[in-house]
Parts: sequence; C-alpha cells; structure tokens
Amino acid sequence: MLSQVPVIDANLATVCLESALYGIFLLLFITSTALTVHRHRYTRHMWHRQVPAGSIKPRSFLNPMFLASIALALTVTAHWILTADRLFLAQVHFRDGSAPLAFYADQAQPTAITKIGLLVVTLAIADGIFVYRLWIVWNHNKWVPIFPICTIVGLLICGTGVVVQFTKFVPGETAFLAQANRWISSNSAFTLATNVYCTGMISWRIWSVNRQSSGLGNHTTSLGSVLAILIESAAIIMAQTTFFTIAYHLGSNLQIIAISIWSPVCGIAFMLINCRVGLGWAQTAYKPNTLPETTMRFGHSSSGGHDHSFAMNAVKVEVNTGSEPYSDSQEESSKGFRVHGDV
Repeated sequence: MLSQVPVIDANLATVCLESALYGIFLLLFITSTALTVHRHRYTRHMWHRQVPAGSIKPRSFLNPMFLASIALALTVTAHWILTADRLFLAQVHFRDGSAPLAFYADQAQPTAITKIGLLVVTLAIADGIFVYRLWIVWNHNKWVPIFPICTIVGLLICGTGVVVQFTKFVPGETAFLAQANRWISSNSAFTLATNVYCTGMISWRIWSVNRQSSGLGNHTTSLGSVLAILIESAAIIMAQTTFFTIAYHLGSNLQIIAISIWSPVCGIAFMLINCRVGLGWAQTAYKPNTLPETTMRFGHSSSGGHDHSFAMNAVKVEVNTGSEPYSDSQEESSKGFRVHGDV
C-alpha cells in the first residue's frame, strides 16, 4: 500500500529521482541560455547591420523571462544541494549515521525547513511566469491576471505558514498533522488554481484567434503549435501537483518523493518552452531573407477596423518583445490582437 512506504526508502528514492530530474533541468537550462545568448547576438546584428554579429549588450537580458530562468536555476539548484546534503547528514553525520530514521523524522531540521521555503519560492516563480504569459497573450489586459495574482499571493502566505509550522514540530510529528494539513492543502490548491486558470484563459484566447484565422492555412497551424506547447508544460506541473495532493491526502510517504521532485519538475516545464522556442528559432534564423522574428496578422485588414495580429518568431512560439524596431506600416496596421513579450 502507498501509506506503507518506509520513510528511509522514500528519502533515498528522492535523492535518485531528484538528481536525475535536476540533471535534465540543468541540461535544458544550459541549452536555453546558450540559445538565448545566440539569439540576441544574431537579432542585434540583423537589425543593426553595422554591429558585429558577436556583439551583445547586457541589457538585452534584462527581461522577465530570462531573469525568471536565472531565478529558477538558483532555487532548483539550491533545493537539489540540500537534498544531497540531507542524505549525508542522515547517513554519516547525524549521531554518526546510526539514526537516519530519527533524522528524517525530525521535520524541524533546518535543511528540511529551508527546502520547503525554496519550494514555495520556486512555485511562486513558476506561477508568476505563467501569469506573465497570460498577460502577454491577452495583450496586456490588466484585468485578466487579477485572479491568478491573488492565488500567487495566497500561495506565498500559505507557504510562509507551512515554513512557520515546520519550525514548531517536535521529533516524531509528521507533516500529516492537522496544523500543517491546512497550510499544505491550501498551497496545492492555490498553485493548481493558478495553472488551471492560466491554461484555460490562454487556450481560449489562442483558440479564438485560431478560429478567426482558420482560412489562412499555416497561420492556423502556427497558433495551434503555441497552444500545444503551453498546454503540455502546464500539464506537467498540474500532473505533479495532483500526484503530491493524492499522495499527501492518502497519508502516504510517497508525498516525500512528490514534494522533493516538485522543484525540478517546475524548472523542467519552464525550460522546455524556452528550448523549443530557441531550437525552432535556430532552425529558421539562417534561412535566406528571413529575420528571426516576424509579425503575423489574423482577421480583417486594418482598413476594416478589426485587425488581429500575433507577433511571433519564426517557430511561431515566441512573441516579439518590442525591443526590435518595426516599420511604420507595421505599427499602423498592428492594432487589436498585438502581443509584445516572450510567451
């Protein structure tokens, strides 16, 4: 039965699984960063031909998506380091390695509390990225993100409650106690609500534009690709959240594994989007007479008063950040569904 998984076995499995997932995350992060650097160098050269192709400005990376990826890398890495450190503490240093069960049963261990805090920060960053994408896709509509912003605030409040509650535990008490249950359950509910809401709203927005542009052939396919990528990444996080919620409410020690791998899973879901964008851009960046970012318009022409444009790069995933110049004709005709920012 799930509830009979030994504590030590669950923690040892956690080290193996989190290390494997962290390795995947690290590879994706390095790939994403390399593609981002190369992209900025190439686009800067393409828009300013007099600038050497290898030159780059540091401010090119001062955008929310790149900064979020750095923040995620720091929190996910710190979380994995603590997981490995706890293995050595339990098996070697705590009472000379003679009582690993007593170590893992002490929820008030500083390393355990720090891991919980890092997880809360990671979830908040991942959810914040999703809300940012929602805001971009909805053309900077200030009302659409209000609900998920509130759920992120709730996540931070309940996450703080979890950390405080863990500091009050005495050896032998578990995370299944009623005092911790309300905070932990609320955490799961808030992050799940954020992902469901953002996925639904982004899907509906892209679907509505896709439907209007159904007569434009490949353009419809391009928006479908955007939708698929975002839903796939959101599904990973929602599946992980569901896994933890089920294990926790069944009283199973599998929740130890679920809560530990949650951090790298969030990082992987985010980096998968970045890498798919970057790899798609790299495949088209050097095609003859092709710029790395183009603007696609859907619906009626500007003269008809209903223009819908979706500014995206060559792989139809990442929308324009507004950092590169557009011609006057583009700016004049890009009313309605025009999106600025990285999805």
